Amino acid sequence: MPRRRQAVVTCCGLVIVGAFFLPWLRTSGLGGCSGWTIASDGLLFAGAGATRALWLVPLCGIVIASQVLGQFSRAIPACAGIVAASILAFVVVRPLVPFEGGLFVALAGTAIVLAGDVMEWRGSRMVGALATGASFLFDWFGRTGLANTRPARCPNIHVTMIPWGVVIAAAIAMASVIAPHRAARMLARLASAIAVLTVVAYVVVAYDLIATALWGSIAASLLAVVVTLV
Repeated sequence: MPRRRQAVVTCCGLVIVGAFFLPWLRTSGLGGCSGWTIASDGLLFAGAGATRALWLVPLCGIVIASQVLGQFSRAIPACAGIVAASILAFVVVRPLVPFEGGLFVALAGTAIVLAGDVMEWRGSRMVGALATGASFLFDWFGRTGLANTRPARCPNIHVTMIPWGVVIAAAIAMASVIAPHRAARMLARLASAIAVLTVVAYVVVAYDLIATALWGSIAASLLAVVVTLV
């Protein structure tokens, strides 16, 4: 692996380890709880046993930062990044953030679009585009995506523009249905990226219960995976 990529991966590992000791949650009831606190107490979530898996997060960070050498120098950091991101997403984020409704439909539509890209099936991309566009009309944390674009109905003015991302993604995915082969694949991937970024941006901005350190840990884990595999 080139030295620049090694430096990026090492930084990702250090971020994961360091963020484990910073506040992950920032409400009055759970104020200032770090990864260490949650893993130690195991009292903040219904499945207290599951929080013990959080101890694997700094361990994965150490593995990523140490740049294990040998023939598995790519696979090991990538696997560690996937494990860390998965644990953080399912043990901490998932119990706190409701991904049902519009967010789930948007992600499902994105998956269908990507499946159509892989299988080169235009019908799948059309279905995915329609599902992604329909997510705009489903529930996004108590209000539809459409309602969240109206400042009069959405108290958090920082999120009013974000849901439009799925509409843009749906339009691009639909364009991939009629585009030539190469352009279609590019458009499908662009639409999927926009849809996923829209969901992530909405959750990060609208659901401020989760602190930056936790999002940073997830981002660092995924970045380590991308840098080691690409």
